[in-house]
Amino acid sequence: MLGHEATRGDAQGRRGHAGVGGALTHLLLLAASVAALTALVLGAADAHALQCGKTINKSVTLKDDLLDCPEDGLIAGADGITIDLNGHRVDGTPGGDNDLGISAPVRDDITVKGPGRITGFEWGAYGSGERLKLRNLRFKNNELAGGYLQGIDGKVRNNVFRNTGMGVDLEGTSGARVIANEIFGADTTDGVRVELDAEDSLVRGNDIHDLEGMTAAGLRVLFGADSTRLVGNKITRSSSSGIQIGAESTSTKVRDNVAKRSGKDGILIQDTAFGGNNRLIGNRAHRNGESGIVSDIPGVVINDNRANNNDTWGIVAHPGSLGDGNTTKGNGVGECFPEALCG
Repeated sequence: MLGHEATRGDAQGRRGHAGVGGALTHLLLLAASVAALTALVLGAADAHALQCGKTINKSVTLKDDLLDCPEDGLIAGADGITIDLNGHRVDGTPGGDNDLGISAPVRDDITVKGPGRITGFEWGAYGSGERLKLRNLRFKNNELAGGYLQGIDGKVRNNVFRNTGMGVDLEGTSGARVIANEIFGADTTDGVRVELDAEDSLVRGNDIHDLEGMTAAGLRVLFGADSTRLVGNKITRSSSSGIQIGAESTSTKVRDNVAKRSGKDGILIQDTAFGGNNRLIGNRAHRNGESGIVSDIPGVVINDNRANNNDTWGIVAHPGSLGDGNTTKGNGVGECFPEALCG
């Protein structure tokens, strides 16, 4: 009798444990279902937030390409956010009213980072606030410019610009930095343009080549730009001058650049540039279609440059130029004027 009662007790115990286990299994399945539904809803919300033309108020990471945007791609609507392209593409519509791929108007501390591509807009990325950062991106076929900056302390670094009108346009900026980018393409007009009272700009270590747009310069400084530093850039095969300084710009430092095989002069300071504190130091200008280095205003310091095998002059400068230690050889028309610059 006790054996039967013990057996019934064991069976009831097992049924009790089975009931608890079954309830636990149901709870776990329910929790998993809720989690999956939550992820689905959040994923749908993220996808909706990243449609073309959306204003973004928090940091986002693209999960898919944004293709054929009829107007702007994405708009930064708050300070301090990051837009991570995550290997994807933001693409405009040919012939559409597609002004800006990524727009950050009057927003501070915006970062747009790759890997990823911005293609087919009028301007690839634009910012007018403080500390915009563009890095590790590829810009292609943007009609007017790849990067268009108007703000303070913007940084454009480690990007590729192909067929983008201007690669980078610094318009009225302060403290902008354009570093270690590659800029090229048949439809590119200027590699980097510094203009409209931009001040304290640094353009350093960029590889600019094969610019075939009409009158394309590798680096161009003009329209009142002040205290621009062009350092360690390599400019090869631009249709106009490799580096061109003019139009009321002041205090431009051009140091340790290479300008070769340009359609016109390797480095040119036009007579429209303002005198005072302009310097050409340690540059190389070889095999250009006109002269290696030309300076049309007095007072420019020209030191330790080399200009070889250019079609016309090696170095030709205003008689009021200063400096020495420059070398020239193998140039088509003349080597160095005034002669005191070379020795």
